[in-house]
Amino acid sequence: MRWYFIRFLSGLIHDIVQHSEEGYPEEVCGVMLSPSDTSDLVISLRRMKNSHDGPRQSRYSIDPMELYAADNEATKEGMLIVGIYHSHPDSPAKPSKFDLDHSFPWYKYVITSVVEGKVKDTRCWAMNNDRTAFMEEAIVEVEIRK
Repeated sequence: MRWYFIRFLSGLIHDIVQHSEEGYPEEVCGVMLSPSDTSDLVISLRRMKNSHDGPRQSRYSIDPMELYAADNEATKEGMLIVGIYHSHPDSPAKPSKFDLDHSFPWYKYVITSVVEGKVKDTRCWAMNNDRTAFMEEAIVEVEIRK
């Protein structure tokens, strides 16, 4: 049996929680960055603007040019974007049909449920290669010792 997981440096999940609560009742979003040689260890986050042109309480969009700029900046820093996080105000921390239709199989997706302004749950999802479903992955927080 293979275990699927994503590792976060200690404190980064707290940063996602804080961003999600600050943005409530709208969805917030951001990208997760890893060193270019270790795609399962998130060491940094970048907040992105929710550029959805409709109700932001139930949708998010990242402007392609903002994502492109974040990707270029990450590359210059020796990192790569390994996933996207976003919040679900007053909804479960699992992918919606909209998420399934607008996601990529090469990214991981961290979704945080925010109910009445407080985070209730944070979960990670990865899309299967044929883009028909998501599979949940464990979130593991790690401390890096020097």
